[in-house]
Amino acid sequence: MFLHASSELKRTRVLLAKSEERQTPKALRTRASARNRSWASLFGEEKLNFAGLSQEEGDGLGRHVLVALLITFGLSAVSQQVVFLLLFPVFLLWKSAALGIRARKRTEAFDKDYAALLLSLSSGVKTGLDPLVALVRSSELFQSDSVMRKELEQLGEAINEGASEEEAITRFGKTVRHPDLRLFHLAFLLARREGSSLSECLRRLARVTRQRQSFRRKIRSAVAMQKLSAFGIGGCAGVIGCIQFLGNPQAIKVAVGHPLGIKLLIFGLILILSGIVWMMRMSSSSIEER
Repeated sequence: MFLHASSELKRTRVLLAKSEERQTPKALRTRASARNRSWASLFGEEKLNFAGLSQEEGDGLGRHVLVALLITFGLSAVSQQVVFLLLFPVFLLWKSAALGIRARKRTEAFDKDYAALLLSLSSGVKTGLDPLVALVRSSELFQSDSVMRKELEQLGEAINEGASEEEAITRFGKTVRHPDLRLFHLAFLLARREGSSLSECLRRLARVTRQRQSFRRKIRSAVAMQKLSAFGIGGCAGVIGCIQFLGNPQAIKVAVGHPLGIKLLIFGLILILSGIVWMMRMSSSSIEER
């Protein structure tokens, strides 16, 4: 009996040692990543998560921000011009816009596979599979580089780490700004809690999702002509300016040289560009805004 207890104690110690070896590097990497991404946190942790930045990409973004800050301060100190400090906010706005575009692309990629996930999960539940098991196994249906598969793999990792079912389901899609995910979380958890049929509910969600996708495609085709008209108006203004310059260049030179004339020209150019940007903004369709 004592030999058996001693062997069990040794086995427990070995398992604990192996568990610590697996967990320690991960904890160290997490702390190192938090330190390296301190400069990248200027954009907000939520924006970084929605953009789906990996650890290496977050570290690289933090280094770019630091280098840009040093360059702007260096140029300002060498030239003794404070105007160079404005380059740093411009750089931050550019990077923030790039992160927003990346987040929208991830949302669109997730939306393409969302209806297929709902139908696959519904079929799996209908055959008798546990909904959570069917949800994790659905990752095999998607490509290795797809956003949907990465989210499902993170869900499986959360379950393996000991997260409860409610926590794991709530985490699913947290890095994607999709408007239908909240409804999916509530439907899944309520069906599990109340014991109702989940298969029919998922099929209805898939039907609604496909209708929304079809509606968005119709919107894109409807506003395509509006976008073309915006560029056409801007192009016509440029052509008129070129014709005026070729027909009477002296009048253009006089207008540019006059204090009031140059202001009016700049004001008109700003109005044209603002109108184009406003029309493009009105005709843009984003999944997050629906």
